[in-house]
Amino acid sequence: MKALLIVECGSITIERSKSSQHQLFRVESSSGSVSYCSNCTRYCRCFNTVQKYIDPLYELWCEHNLAIFLAEIMGKTKVVYLHDDVFCRSLEMLYSKDNTSTNALVGESSK
Repeated sequence: MKALLIVECGSITIERSKSSQHQLFRVESSSGSVSYCSNCTRYCRCFNTVQKYIDPLYELWCEHNLAIFLAEIMGKTKVVYLHDDVFCRSLEMLYSKDNTSTNALVGESSK
């Protein structure tokens, strides 16, 4: 299962804006490829979608969103707070056509 492999061998980072409550999820696989996702909208640039019965409603879940769901349940997410200009670059990555970029910037970690 690809999602579990991402959780176990990769990383899930919640990137939050320092000045607002906006957040994105940075999903990095063990190979180093990075995807950005919005968990609240289940939006991901990935096209590898599968149906999983999670809620009373059927929803489309890609491996990245499923990894986010699993990581949150397992307590395996970390949080970083970013300045707005850096957060905006991450937001651009979420909506960019190139889903394989690894040039993401990471700010300082919070505890």
